[in-house]
Amino acid sequence: MADVIITGALAVIVFLIVRGMVRRRGRGDCPGGCSGCSGSGCPGCGGRK
Repeated sequence: MADVIITGALAVIVFLIVRGMVRRRGRGDCPGGCSGCSGSGCPGCGGRK
């Protein structure tokens, strides 16, 4: 029973992380923030450097 609860909790955490990454990408933000951006792949970071 504990295995099911732990697996469910991990699945929820992974889902929330992936959903946040997809939402950021949809807004045009860099997945790792502008500090990890090379410039060309992140449309919103070019003017912030």
